[in-house]
Amino acid sequence: MPNNFENPYSMADRVENLRENDTPYEDSVVHLANEENKIRDDLKERGLEDKELVDYLSDKFSTEILQKMEAQKDVYIDVLTGFENRKALVENLPKLLSFEKRNNRDCALFMLDLDHFKSVNDTYGHDAGDVVLKKITEVIKKTLRQSDFTFRYGGEEFVIFLMDLDVDKAHIVAEKIREEIKKTEIRFKDNEDKDITLKKTVSIGCVDTGDILNWQEDHDNIDMKDVMKDLIKKADRALYESKETGRDKITIYKDLEKNRV
Repeated sequence: MPNNFENPYSMADRVENLRENDTPYEDSVVHLANEENKIRDDLKERGLEDKELVDYLSDKFSTEILQKMEAQKDVYIDVLTGFENRKALVENLPKLLSFEKRNNRDCALFMLDLDHFKSVNDTYGHDAGDVVLKKITEVIKKTLRQSDFTFRYGGEEFVIFLMDLDVDKAHIVAEKIREEIKKTEIRFKDNEDKDITLKKTVSIGCVDTGDILNWQEDHDNIDMKDVMKDLIKKADRALYESKETGRDKITIYKDLEKNRV
């Protein structure tokens, strides 16, 4: 399953060295270690023996780690879909881009938007809309690699970041997602308790780092936040083209540029 909270935050496993010096997430173990001496002094004053000390610390560490994990989930994970949210994207995508750049690898990003989603909410209610979104995200999760990153960018709009892939290979992934979603039956009950079966489509815009003008410059000369913004802007432009020219399709940003020449 692509990145979600079950691991508890899978970026730590896949990009461990990325988090060593610069991360928005406080390492629970480090935090607790910093508190350990204070805890030990407090316990010694209360006359607890070593075994009691170990038991107490173990219980406290476990509890605090779980609390911090849950706090991360609340801040960085979209509750409905299980994908990372927009805050996580803004904080982590520049770091992922930096990681790929330092390893001299291209990477791709695409934006995906559920076609005519508003009509689902208007016709069947927001609970039905939630069912549709959950089903769509299940399809996306099954299609992607473990190393791919998925973000809920807006209501029915998602950003998918593909490490070590150019746009041509990303196009293959996007096409597989589009096809799988199109043939998926989504079942739920409407406001009158009637059984409803829907099929939905998605529009997608793809871009890769080859479309970023300064991607080939030295790493230290590139602001990865600007790269992120440029990628999202261009993927959004390609997505807009998909929606304006019929929906249920994929547009590659570089193809738009070719057509302008």
